[in-house]
Amino acid sequence: MEHLQDKDGPISVPPNLFKAIESGDCVLFAGMGLGAQAGYPTWSELVSNAVNWCLREGVLGKDFAHKSNQDIFQLEPNLAADLLTAELKQANVLSSILSFLREQYSMPQKTDGSLFREIHEIGFAAIVTTSFDRSLEPILSPLSPPVFTSNDTEQLIGRLNRREPFLLKLFGRLELPDTITFSPAELRDQMDRRIEFRQFISSLFLTRTVLFMGSSLGGIRFYLENARLGEISKSKRHYALVNIDAQFREAEVGLLSRRYGIDVLPFDGSPDFSLLRQFVHGLHENQAASRDDSRVRSVFASSSETEVGHGAVLESIHLQNVGAFEEMEVRFHKRWTVLLGDNGVGKSTILRGIASALCGEDAATYADRLIRTGKDQSRITLKFQNSGTYSYAFEISRKSVGVNVLSLPGRPLDTAGTLILGFPPLRTVSWKMPTGTFWDESSSRPLVTDLLPLVTNEPDPRIDKLKQWILTVEYQSKSASDGPRYQRLLNDLFDVIGRLTGDVKIEFGGIDLENRRILVRTEDGLVAFEQVSQGATSLLGWVGVLLQRLYEMYRQSPNPRSESAIVLIDEIDAHMHPAWQQSIVEKLTECFPNTQFICSTHSPLVVGGMDISQIIKFSRDKATGMVYQESLDSQLTMGGTDLQLTSRLFGLRTALDSGETRRHYTEYQLLLQKGESISDSKSKESSNWSEFWSFDSGPLSRLQCRVQLRGWFRPC
Repeated sequence: MEHLQDKDGPISVPPNLFKAIESGDCVLFAGMGLGAQAGYPTWSELVSNAVNWCLREGVLGKDFAHKSNQDIFQLEPNLAADLLTAELKQANVLSSILSFLREQYSMPQKTDGSLFREIHEIGFAAIVTTSFDRSLEPILSPLSPPVFTSNDTEQLIGRLNRREPFLLKLFGRLELPDTITFSPAELRDQMDRRIEFRQFISSLFLTRTVLFMGSSLGGIRFYLENARLGEISKSKRHYALVNIDAQFREAEVGLLSRRYGIDVLPFDGSPDFSLLRQFVHGLHENQAASRDDSRVRSVFASSSETEVGHGAVLESIHLQNVGAFEEMEVRFHKRWTVLLGDNGVGKSTILRGIASALCGEDAATYADRLIRTGKDQSRITLKFQNSGTYSYAFEISRKSVGVNVLSLPGRPLDTAGTLILGFPPLRTVSWKMPTGTFWDESSSRPLVTDLLPLVTNEPDPRIDKLKQWILTVEYQSKSASDGPRYQRLLNDLFDVIGRLTGDVKIEFGGIDLENRRILVRTEDGLVAFEQVSQGATSLLGWVGVLLQRLYEMYRQSPNPRSESAIVLIDEIDAHMHPAWQQSIVEKLTECFPNTQFICSTHSPLVVGGMDISQIIKFSRDKATGMVYQESLDSQLTMGGTDLQLTSRLFGLRTALDSGETRRHYTEYQLLLQKGESISDSKSKESSNWSEFWSFDSGPLSRLQCRVQLRGWFRPC
């Protein structure tokens, strides 16, 4: 079978597994079979020991002893563990299992530690283990990654998205009794109750290459099925090093390959498990050879070593029966994509479609707005690039009341691995006062609230929350132990605003504590945050939210502004002075060099000078009513604003005002077409013409007029 290697002889390491480890993309999923190499029990041995311990200690009564002697030892280990746990619960002595586990894992390791030392030094992106032992916990504590349990979902999701190392003990830590889970049924119930934890496990599998070691085929399938993983893309391969024992089934090998993309690497488990050790040693030697100056790149490296700017890029969106689009694929530039077109051609629909697909079920209330008129189903497919290409589908179907939504293979917001924000066209601030200070630890990962304002298309509420955040930062800069960091954050915010607004003075002026007002220094002196112009408030608001979220998500980064993000903005030019519109693209690129911006605009000043590959123009066919993407010439963004307005980018007939100026020029154009000059015209208004335009009637004046007409009028 293609997915099953030859079990005889040394285990061949797939080249793509080497690549995944070298790129920091590989997660080790360690079963209890790996802990057995340190002298700890395997899963089946642990369950059998637990039953015997309960009988020996008299934890359960004679009825259980009779039942045990009859059939519990004949059961498959998972069923036996479930039965034992149920009996302990019924007898109200479930806590006794903790005493048993502590006794089992109090013994010292029966190994020289070389196997686990090499595992540490290979450089896995993270480790997930089902064992209770500490053999996979770091030897050198100063370099330790945090050890987590299922109670720490927020921190786990944040570290996964920031690509920071962690060690997850799936069944809990013995030193934290409330985290302990013993039976598979308990783990299943836990995943059913903790939806975000289940989504985290799913995200881990969808975004990383997973290497299973020390787990049986049935154990692997159990974990993946309880993570509710559907059939996934075959472009992402995973690997499982599996001992050939009595439970090994080739049919199960085929199932894991077809459904989950797992290539099984079988080995014959000799008493000393020499083939497993050879496999680990081969991985270790390959990684050692690839390191510069033999520097060990360990899973326990500090998070400050995380590469700046590493993150996902949105490559494309494919729309089926969404809004104005029957079917449309739109490809995005990795830095800037500006959407142009008349009102009603679907620019905002594309932005809201991206945001809705990212949010998944949390966008269900608003998803019916996306379904094309006359249709009952829509589908949005997003394609991301991040150490590989990943596709996510968001399906919407009408039902009698509301809609059903389905994200396949999972919600991309949890798996994209980067900060993603969306901003609606209405970005304003109220006079509502901040009510207190906050610093939400959960915000160190992508959040649905980063995108919902764009999905709902309502005024953005985050601008008011930004005031509260600024108040917090200013307070922390003077009172917290790491005050300088908060002060740098505050300085950074107003430095960015200063760059974007140019000669317009907007500086931080302090806090009015009595009235809980943020003060801003302008040309008119100190004013409240709410009193600056609408354009300045809008810009300060959404840029402030972006900076706030970058600092929250990339707390350990030396330069959060240089970290990766994707920003969706509807009508980026709203309320902005023309001078700000003209420089917004260049200055935002300087301030946020690794952010991908996807926005809509009606302003030629925004797109002036941009590469044509960064601009997408939508038009509607007058005959069919279908919306399509126009093919654009490379020179269309060059030259003056008048030329851009009358080009295919914006399609204006003329750049002149609609009053007397246009009427006079239309009449004058007719005279030129007849070969007449103003002085030749018998019109009673001819004297007024010369006075109006201050033109002579000679050949030069005709040439000047023709040149100006080419800029002000689109050729018929």
